[in-house]
Amino acid sequence: MIWLYGCLCACLIEEALSLIHAAANWRYAIKAFGSPRPSRYAPKVLLIVPCRGLDKAFRNNIRSLLSQDYPDYVLWFVVRDQADPAYAELTAILARFAEVSRPRFVRILVAGPCTGSSQKLHNLLYAIGQSPDDIEVFAFADSDIQAPPDWLSSLIAPLANPRVGATTGYRWFVPVKADAASIVLSCLNAKVAQMLGQSSFNLAWGGSMAVRTETFRICKIEAIWARSLADDLTLAGAIRARGLRIRFVPRSLVPSYCQVTWREFLEFGRRQFFLTRLYSPGTWLVALIGTALAIFDLWAVLGMAVCSVCSGWMIGLAGMRVPAWPIWLGAWLAFMISGLVKGIMRQHVGGHIFLKRPPTAQKAMVVDILGFWLWPILMFLLMLASAVGKTINWRGLRYRVHGPDRIEVLTLDRDKATSR
Repeated sequence: MIWLYGCLCACLIEEALSLIHAAANWRYAIKAFGSPRPSRYAPKVLLIVPCRGLDKAFRNNIRSLLSQDYPDYVLWFVVRDQADPAYAELTAILARFAEVSRPRFVRILVAGPCTGSSQKLHNLLYAIGQSPDDIEVFAFADSDIQAPPDWLSSLIAPLANPRVGATTGYRWFVPVKADAASIVLSCLNAKVAQMLGQSSFNLAWGGSMAVRTETFRICKIEAIWARSLADDLTLAGAIRARGLRIRFVPRSLVPSYCQVTWREFLEFGRRQFFLTRLYSPGTWLVALIGTALAIFDLWAVLGMAVCSVCSGWMIGLAGMRVPAWPIWLGAWLAFMISGLVKGIMRQHVGGHIFLKRPPTAQKAMVVDILGFWLWPILMFLLMLASAVGKTINWRGLRYRVHGPDRIEVLTLDRDKATSR
């Protein structure tokens, strides 16, 4: 039975390392929120926002991008065609807020349908192809984020370091209504956000991301995007291949208001892990194994505690025969406490993006902390689902993926353009 306790010790060490990693990320984020550092680095920025359909809080989202406290940026929105509801809404918003918008100038571009890549990447490349010559940094935002005034300046500042290839923020889902699917989505997303920190293993997120134009060209990202499905994972891979770092910027963590059905939740979750498996298979495999271990640690140890109580299992300790159940129960409580602490830390970080946490976000916070034991199970099931199949749905478009650089567009459904 010695091997059994050896396995238990290994599981406890693995959980301790996970807790230390989460604590380091928490400390890094809280320090960044607590002590903003003014930067003199203010290059000319082209901020590109691909749009499709009308997201929740769309008008407020767009207004937030028009109100960035940054000295010199150009803002371009890109849609597939003028029939997209986003086109008319953007036209109305820009006309209404023209006098108070802060960008040097604003445009709405019509990119046309995609061929060989995702519609999002087609839109981005269309805008980049028309970029003014004096632009020094490309910044990217999704139309579903609500950015604080210092979002862009915070995102750009670390690029002053030549060793930083790209910067990234991340989303924090805020349920519009306190329905179960939207709250669960918020909780799972928060768990993923917790993995970002002061690490060389950070991935980028395309909804809050920036890269120097020189780096973009050197890494040949334009050619990669022309035949890809994902923007952030492919950019991260190309930048890492050049020996550059991806810097996570906690102050560019942004709220994204969401309301999803269970079907949309499942489609969204599977798609996220599908793209990760496609463009960062090592990350996907590590996440799969780590999640499986987290599930095994908690429930296998609980099972051993129950079995030891029911069987009266005794072990030899310091020359005496003592019950085994206190050891297993103590280990299980250690896993529970660790999971609870990690939940509290990530929600503490999330609270810093709000002046006042909305009621629905407060409910999601409580559910996340108390339901920490459930999230690894759901994530594991989504990862398993992402391991099979070749098609995904994304903003009303259906894609068949024959390989990382072989993308086929199948169908278009305008009614689902805003679905995640």
